[in-house]
Amino acid sequence: MVLEIALTSGGVRKLEIYARFKVPEVWFWRRNKIEIFSLGSLGAYEPLRKSRLLAGLDISLVERCVAIQSWTQARQAFRSGLSKSKRAK
Repeated sequence: MVLEIALTSGGVRKLEIYARFKVPEVWFWRRNKIEIFSLGSLGAYEPLRKSRLLAGLDISLVERCVAIQSWTQARQAFRSGLSKSKRAK
């Protein structure tokens, strides 16, 4: 898995490079959102909304917590969100 922080354009073009290394999943953090791409059986990436490798991870929770400026508050919000999702199951 690769997580890339895209501060400039051109992130999606890098998928060609990751495909050469057969990276199964690539995440881009861009414009305060996580974009997930999964390597398909034909060697091309397809966009996903949920991770296949971390299927239980709530991506919207991660996006909300990253936006919190205080790391202690972000950690607390993330842990609280994880607890809520466990109770909901």
